[in-house]
This record gives sequence, C-alpha cells and structure tokens, in this order.
Amino acid sequence: MELNKKTFPVHHNDNLSFLHLTNITSFQDAKAVLIDLTTFSNLSHKEIRKYINCKKIIYIDGSYEVLEEIVLEKLDKFSNLESVYYFCNPKNTEHVRTLLLKLTQKGLVCVPQQYFIEYANIYQPDPNAATMPKKQYLCLTGKVNPSRTFLIALLSKYNLLQYGHVSYFGEDNIDKTFDKQIIDNYKNASFLSSPAKDVIRDEIKKLKLPLVADTTQFNAEISHTKTFNAELYSAVDFVIVPETTGCTINGNFFPTEKTVKCISLNKKFIPIASVGYLKNLKAYYKNNLDKDISHLTDWCDTSFDNITDLEKRIMMVVKNVANEISKCNKSG
Repeated sequence: MELNKKTFPVHHNDNLSFLHLTNITSFQDAKAVLIDLTTFSNLSHKEIRKYINCKKIIYIDGSYEVLEEIVLEKLDKFSNLESVYYFCNPKNTEHVRTLLLKLTQKGLVCVPQQYFIEYANIYQPDPNAATMPKKQYLCLTGKVNPSRTFLIALLSKYNLLQYGHVSYFGEDNIDKTFDKQIIDNYKNASFLSSPAKDVIRDEIKKLKLPLVADTTQFNAEISHTKTFNAELYSAVDFVIVPETTGCTINGNFFPTEKTVKCISLNKKFIPIASVGYLKNLKAYYKNNLDKDISHLTDWCDTSFDNITDLEKRIMMVVKNVANEISKCNKSG
C-alpha cells in the first residue's frame, strides 16, 4: 500500500511493513509521521500527545500484525483522534469491537486488511537459489514455540522426518536478539496433555539440532526476507505450514507469508493454525479475490480444521502426513 503524503518515518521497519512511503521528508516538512507498531506500543502518554499536538497525520503501522489492543487502549486516553490512522490485520473480539466503535467516534481511521494475502506478490522467489533434492514434504518451523515443538516431536516419533525438508533450530541456533523462546516452554503449555509433553521430552533429546532445510541459523533477516527459496517448495509434494502463534493459540484468522507462499506457488499445503482456518481461508480467497484454492487445501482429510483441541489438531495433521507418505511409498 502506497502512502503518498510527505511523511517522516519515526521508525519504519521495511522488512516487515506492507506500507510503502513514496515521499519521505524531514519532520519539519512532513504532513504525516509514520510510527511502527512496536515503537508506538512503547511510547509514553506524553510522547503520543506530542505527536497528536504536532498537527500532522499519524500513521501507526501494524500492517504485519493483528490488531493490538494496547494500541487502542493507548489511543483511548485522547479525546480527538481525527489525525490518526491505524493499519493492521483484523481481530474480532467483543473488547476490540467496543473499543473500535468508541475510537472511530473520536475520529480514528482503522484500516484492517489481510495484508499478507492482499500483497502476496511482495514475496518473490530467489533467482539464485540452488535446486534441492526431491522429498515428499516441506516444514519450516522458524521460531520455537510449543505447538511447533510438538509437531517436530510427532514427526520424529513416527519416523517421518527423513521424508521431508524440515527446519527446527532450537534456541541455540536462533539469534537471541530476535527471539528468546526456548524448547522447554512446552512444559508450561496448557494445551498440551502430560502424555504429549512426555512425547516431546523423549523425542527432542533424540534429535541433533538444528534440523536443517536450507540454513543452519535463524534470525530476523531470514524470517522477514521478501525473497525466499522457492526451490524448497519445488522439491516437495506438499507443505506443512506451522502458522504464526497468534493464529494457532488465540484463534485469530491471521494468514501470513507462511500460507500465501504456498498459494502463490500453487503448492498443496496443510496448516497448523486456528480452528476453521481452512474454511475461512478458502472463503476469503473466493469472496475477495474470486479464486478457488480448494485444490491446494482439500487434497487430504481436512476434518482437523474443525477440531477445537490444538493438541488433537496437530496429531491429526501428522496422521495426514503419515498417510500421504505411506500412499506415496506404496505407489513408488
């Protein structure tokens, strides 16, 4: 999305943002200031008031995240928000709806949009990527979190790792300034049962980390790059997509680049995501982009999409993966 007014970026994260500034200038000459979500969330009341009182348009850039309630709560302290624009991916809770109604009456312009889908063409294959050996599936886990750790443990338990291009770094191979989550966080995950935690404990200690698909280290640059290794996708039959944690745990419909890369490349995939994710995803593409993606989603048993229990949903996904590999091995 292009922003054409003369704009001063207080902080603009080009690696994350879907907002493109076409007319960057000094604070003095600017008609607008742009503040990224993280920076705005850390501003004091006094600092926000300073920007509101400067008589310039304020762009809050959360185009790469779901709507953050802390942003609305900070803005709720002010009586006039006619100069404030908030760009974000939509979030639908009663608290958000109530706050948004109140703030829009004060003048706030909220611009919720599925930015990762609407601007999917921002992600482009790396023309210099080397061809990868053929395997049956791809699974890029990225940051460590309990749902991804459980997924890897199950793939290990059922001897499925050998059939995939799989990445799982563990905390020792992720830039600590980028992410500080650790494998042992699974021990405190309320959605995991004791038997599931036992599986993780037993399987993770068998693995020699990192599990490598195409890189041995993980950092912000790799995570947020707009140029990606499409050869990994070409080398496999389907992709396991461990979606963003907010989507998986909190039930938000928040498709990210993890999903849209598969769709852009016309590659079959199976997501670890929120309940009803596939149903919502197919409906969004059909209703908003007039595109049928069911051939990419309905190639396997999709009943997992209706399972409310995340542990069971992940187990069903792994069962699907095992069934697909079994079928391929028999036919091969």
